[in-house]
Amino acid sequence: MLRRKFSTREFWKDVRDNDFTVCQYIGEICRDLMNRPASPHDHQHRLRCMMGAGLTPEIWRRWIERFGSVQIFEGWGSTEANTALINVDNRIGSCGRVPYY
Repeated sequence: MLRRKFSTREFWKDVRDNDFTVCQYIGEICRDLMNRPASPHDHQHRLRCMMGAGLTPEIWRRWIERFGSVQIFEGWGSTEANTALINVDNRIGSCGRVPYY
């Protein structure tokens, strides 16, 4: 389902109603969702992983405590660069590492 505008109020309802398992984010969206009042339904979803950039370690920890064990692939990249990093280890606060190859 696509909305015309992001809604913090409807985000988790959309995740549940549409059976989403993967989500792409930017850090500010996660912070906005954390600022919403807690709900008894916070753990009732099938989201298994999220990919994005800009998630602070503090919000990352709080996110997992509140919404459950969701694997987070934090990354860094730019259109001007010839490389990108992604945290495939799910290490809180890391934006990835240079691959051994």
